[in-house]
Amino acid sequence: MVSVAVRDGPNDPRLLGVTDERIGRIQVEHLAAGGRTRIGYAHPTDQRLLSFARPRLLRGAQQACAELGLESPVVRTIDLTLESTRRAVEDWHAVDPPVDGVCAYNDEVAIALLAALRRNGQAVPDDVAVIGVHNIPLAQVCDPPLTSLNADARALARYLTEGC
Repeated sequence: MVSVAVRDGPNDPRLLGVTDERIGRIQVEHLAAGGRTRIGYAHPTDQRLLSFARPRLLRGAQQACAELGLESPVVRTIDLTLESTRRAVEDWHAVDPPVDGVCAYNDEVAIALLAALRRNGQAVPDDVAVIGVHNIPLAQVCDPPLTSLNADARALARYLTEGC
């Protein structure tokens, strides 16, 4: 597992400054740094998450792709069902060139994609790299372990208790 730390600066633990736009940007930058050139974005269906998901995609991932000279992410909506993840993985494999890196809205979506990619005969990370968000405990026991953005909860708690 690769845990990508999310902070605004090297000595700035104030995670409230880490916007959803920045999360989407970091995901794309991490995938591109690993040689990925065609990015997919796994968008959630849960309406309660859209205020977080849209900025990650629109002002984060899409902007980062544009600035890096990559095509706009191929967006698919994932609802954590076998059919939904299977369909997304097949769609990403069918585009030309195929998606070789996926930004997942969160770790739950990313873990569902790991299973769908395996069922589709695609190796992670060799064929397709996947990056999630939140670094949940389950991420480290996936096979392969999930790469995830890690927001330092202790630093956030300190920031909040110190009066922001």
